[in-house]
Amino acid sequence: MKKLTKQRLIYLRYILPPVLLALILLVGFIPSYRYVSEGEAHAAVSLWGLIGDGWEVGRETIFAKSNATYGELAFSKVNLALIIVFTLLAFLALAAAAWSCYVALKLFISDDEESAEKSRTLFITFLPNRIVTTVAECLILAFCIYPYILPALYSHTLAMSVRIALVAPDPLILAGLSLVAIALLSAFTAPMERSFDADVFKRRKAFEGREADEEMSEESADSTYESLFDARGEETDEEKAHREAEAERIRRILRGEDK
Repeated sequence: MKKLTKQRLIYLRYILPPVLLALILLVGFIPSYRYVSEGEAHAAVSLWGLIGDGWEVGRETIFAKSNATYGELAFSKVNLALIIVFTLLAFLALAAAAWSCYVALKLFISDDEESAEKSRTLFITFLPNRIVTTVAECLILAFCIYPYILPALYSHTLAMSVRIALVAPDPLILAGLSLVAIALLSAFTAPMERSFDADVFKRRKAFEGREADEEMSEESADSTYESLFDARGEETDEEKAHREAEAERIRRILRGEDK
């Protein structure tokens, strides 16, 4: 595979997730679901429409409706909780994908290496590897599953039989296909990123820092020794002559010449 093609795939690997996740949220505005209750088919509604209607009805039932039944209150409380949690998870997934894209592109093309490395270090503190990042992006599935939870919620809290029919593209199907594509592309490009030394998730080993400190200590010790030696100065002629004379005397004693 050509070098340019590999580079393009690496860029695509980080650009594609936020684009696909944003597309999933946009598809949520298409009326895709038709609910049938007590033999009556209701008008098609979108995912965002369900969330909007559920939010308004829930707020009204809990805070404004004085004669709400126990079942209505239970349904509204659970429904509001699901809406809040699932919506937050959807935007958290999009934020994770957008953040990884920003950090990667900054690392690849920024001239400020120090700033890019700081951004990367902060990123891998929260999303340390590809698996965790992919799992974070998969949180959008909870948002897409919401329409399919409603029939069970109606059944358990209001004892109503509700069926759901799909009449347009389903965000859940798009999300499933998108996340599979993202995971496969991430696994496929991982070796390429390492070969280009462009691995966003690369971690510095702890011992590298210790070795650097040891090397600095050794260099400091060497420079100190050299400084002391230079300050003392070289051996004088008188000291050299005295040392040689002393050594010669010791040799004569060892040979038995010095009586």
